[in-house]
Amino acid sequence: MTFEIRALGPDDLAEWRSIRLEALKTVPEAFLTTYDEERALTDEAVAKRLKRGTIRAIFSDNALAGVLAFVPMTAAACRHRAEIFAVYTRPSYRKTGATSALFDAVLAEARERGFRQLELSVAADNLRAIRFYERYGFKWQGRIPRAVRLGDRWQDDHFYVLSLTQDAS
Repeated sequence: MTFEIRALGPDDLAEWRSIRLEALKTVPEAFLTTYDEERALTDEAVAKRLKRGTIRAIFSDNALAGVLAFVPMTAAACRHRAEIFAVYTRPSYRKTGATSALFDAVLAEARERGFRQLELSVAADNLRAIRFYERYGFKWQGRIPRAVRLGDRWQDDHFYVLSLTQDAS
């Protein structure tokens, strides 16, 4: 299977909305935004977000297979850090190497752009995602209790960091 990886922009609005709503509907516990919140956004608001260029996507034969947000921190003291979130791979592309290819590309981009660390949060009970992130070298830094409220229950998150440099400085 061959893949193409690129940033999504405003021209990708329909594809982004489709995969985003699919993700929020099928695994709502994995995201902070709800399906209804996302659906209520205007196309103009979504296009404005896509214009920032923070969504990375992987395509297979021109079909959108997966996405993630790669967001650099903007404060001067934190510009060495970037956050990964909103990771989703369509079920038919899981176990095909698509998610790994997307992560490989984002890690290469992060290193090329000079970032020193990547950060992410993941639901404490999302063991498949946790195993995936740990295989990539993300290190557990702590638990965020009651990070998310899902209806009448709370969800804890785990906070992970990946150092992109050999030294700790």
